Amino acid sequence: MRYLQLKQIRISYLEKAPDHGRPEIAVIFPGRKRQRVVPVAVGEEATRLWQQPLSEEGFLALAEHAQDETLVSA
Repeated sequence: MRYLQLKQIRISYLEKAPDHGRPEIAVIFPGRKRQRVVPVAVGEEATRLWQQPLSEEGFLALAEHAQDETLVSA
C-alpha cells in the first residue's frame, strides 16, 4: 500500500486490493480512534489517479459522491 499525504486527508493506493484483486485508490480521513476510508476508484481509473493525482479538493469531491466507506482503527 502506498500513501500520498495532503493537508487534511491521505490517499491510499493498492495495486491489488484483497477483496477484488484490482488496483484501488481511497481517501482516508484521519480521526482520533478510527479513520474513515472511502474508496473512490478501481482499476485503470485508480492507477491513473495515482499517477496523475487530483488536488485535495478533487479527491474530496470524489469521496463526497462515493457509495462505500469504512471505519478502521487508527
